[in-house]
Amino acid sequence: EYGLKNRVRAWEIANSKSCPSKFKVFLDPFRINNLKDVNDFAKILPKECVVIIDTLNRSAPDADENSSKDMGLIIDGMKTIQSRCEGLVICVHHTGKDVSKGLRGHSSLLASLDSAIQVERTLSTRSWSLAKSKEGEDDKTANFDLNVQDLGKDSDGDQISSCSVKWNKNFLIEKKEPSGKQQRSALILIKKLLTQSEIKNKSNAGADTSCIRVEDAISS
Repeated sequence: EYGLKNRVRAWEIANSKSCPSKFKVFLDPFRINNLKDVNDFAKILPKECVVIIDTLNRSAPDADENSSKDMGLIIDGMKTIQSRCEGLVICVHHTGKDVSKGLRGHSSLLASLDSAIQVERTLSTRSWSLAKSKEGEDDKTANFDLNVQDLGKDSDGDQISSCSVKWNKNFLIEKKEPSGKQQRSALILIKKLLTQSEIKNKSNAGADTSCIRVEDAISS
């Protein structure tokens, strides 16, 4: 609870405003795979709200994530909450050791989701990508930074801090280069045009980032 209060305060400092009064946190023991817990929780939810379950594992500590039966109960619990509140349910979950294989546990979880956002961290960047979108285009990626916010000192005089999230507009995601012969030829040509271009800082690319016009890339 203490850490959560610090996160809220960090958000308020970063955004120069108070946390919305409708933001509520439910800290009592709760099992998403237990029908009674789900029904009791749904009774206190306002209509058209956003429910964030953090995390799936903590909300179903007795479940086997790799079991289709247990994962089915978890999915049913989330669907019941969504139906009862007529809103949005967001569930925080982890990938396995091999991040490329996606969500940890039974494959029915990903199949049941309308959308999935994957958050990743490398040595130099933090980013989120749209791993699945039932009604739209997936594989979109954006970078963000964690900014440390000073929250003062505790009773012992030690510094207190927490983090807020800020969109990093200037960092470009490096994607895997195409392997097709024609695609590689086009990429080599575009890279050459970029090295020769005097156009800078277009579409938030950054002051030192070279850019080219779409029509120039197509005509070349």
